[in-house]
Amino acid sequence: ATGNVLDVDTPGDQISVSSMVVNPEGTRLFIAGAKDTTFQERIQQYNIGTAWDLSTHNSVPNYNFNLPNWGSTRGTGQMFFEPDGRKIWIAMYDNFGTHYINRYDLFSAWSLSGYSTGQSVALSGSGSSQRPEMVTYNHDGTVFAFQRSVNNGIEVFELSTAYGWNANSTRTRFVRPAIVSGSTVLTGLTR
Repeated sequence: ATGNVLDVDTPGDQISVSSMVVNPEGTRLFIAGAKDTTFQERIQQYNIGTAWDLSTHNSVPNYNFNLPNWGSTRGTGQMFFEPDGRKIWIAMYDNFGTHYINRYDLFSAWSLSGYSTGQSVALSGSGSSQRPEMVTYNHDGTVFAFQRSVNNGIEVFELSTAYGWNANSTRTRFVRPAIVSGSTVLTGLTR
């Protein structure tokens, strides 16, 4: 296979990438990670000139969204956009303190030009072994799941309201990936 290398190392603005999302039209790229010089966690938005051709992205981010109160012992895991592009969920961890899953509400779909903090849920457990790495919803938003680094298990929540996970949601099951002939097999994530 052949392809292009995506270079997002704008001098003085490099980030260590933890997650990447492209909008459904293929015209916007979102990258989450830490700025190398200050450890400021951020999400960057790049516009893509030709849909799905990442080599045509802007050379500098269109928007930098600095995540509040984050620094060198902290980091981001995966981010998840709801299908309408108006909400971002992101796993955030502190190796020496409390971990969170935050939701940010965007003023415009698939644009970091304006946002508000929708909710911040503190997770039980602290330290690097309990940090959240992955967050996701199923296709219709009725199942939310996140994975911690400690055991690679996935905490699953069935929801009565689509995309409605919050601090009061009750975990309905814990899924541990099984290794079958060298492949990881996940079961139990569908409703």
